[in-house]
Amino acid sequence: MARNAFDNALLYLTSQNSRRTLLGGVLGLLAAGTTDSPSEAKKRKKKKCKGGTTKCGKKCVNLKTDSANCGACGTACPVGQVCGNGVCGCPAGQSLVQGVCIPTFGCTAQTDSCGATQTNCPLKPDLNNAFCLVTPEGQPFCGDVVDCVATVAECTPVAGKPRLLLACTRCDDVTDIGVCALPVSA
Repeated sequence: MARNAFDNALLYLTSQNSRRTLLGGVLGLLAAGTTDSPSEAKKRKKKKCKGGTTKCGKKCVNLKTDSANCGACGTACPVGQVCGNGVCGCPAGQSLVQGVCIPTFGCTAQTDSCGATQTNCPLKPDLNNAFCLVTPEGQPFCGDVVDCVATVAECTPVAGKPRLLLACTRCDDVTDIGVCALPVSA
């Protein structure tokens, strides 16, 4: 039935108008049949992200600050780390030591006790044998149970917690390879 209606419309148009008018009418009918209604167009319209955000999946996120999408969509920061300028790292006042963010307790790279000067941890005065130290990666931390050791094997855990071996020059014995310290985490 629909075919007869189309054929009849085509015969009518060809008998009444020129080929140019016919072609325009056919193109108009085709275009009208493929155009979405305004509500359908809104459904398909893609959401645009604003203000320095990027679309990750269905959400707009800031790749410089979003810990679930740090620097790139789907790049999540490890537990305890935050995203800053698109790079995962420890929050302010903490250092990454042995893969974990721990408080610095006021220690800085400048207060490193690996040399001749020993600086107690400013925010841990209750610990007598705790000194400011710096990891080989340049991360300051407060180290307790600090002992000079001659071998790696002497750097044993304390209460089940691993200690960190640092090549220091502060030990008196020339056979010592450095100090072994327990990073203070609380």
